[in-house]
Amino acid sequence: MNKKRILIVEDSDQIRNSWLNYLEKQIDAKFDDTGSGVEALEFIKNNHYDLLICDLKMPIVDGIDVVKELKEKNPQSKAMIITSWESDHVEKDVESVGAEYIKKSIELKDLKLIVERNLND
Repeated sequence: MNKKRILIVEDSDQIRNSWLNYLEKQIDAKFDDTGSGVEALEFIKNNHYDLLICDLKMPIVDGIDVVKELKEKNPQSKAMIITSWESDHVEKDVESVGAEYIKKSIELKDLKLIVERNLND
């Protein structure tokens, strides 16, 4: 069986590396990561991802646009947008593109559980 593929997109190197290092040790999957929404679009164009973990607010291309591209290429792919922006408006925008809204203050162990749930749905 092929390993699940996960793309992590976060413009903060520290946060992205924290998520990546933790999840790589906890979940048997193939990971790609980038700090750029623009680069994420290239990853999505050239690869199939089972799950996208993405920041919302990034320069040039934001998380909403990254999710839209992912869903256009592969509607079955799951997406999570993790953001420090908290409002009903932001949550509705995230959910309107078929992504799960997660607060950036999430603990790594809880992130792992949400990732596993998305991969097993």
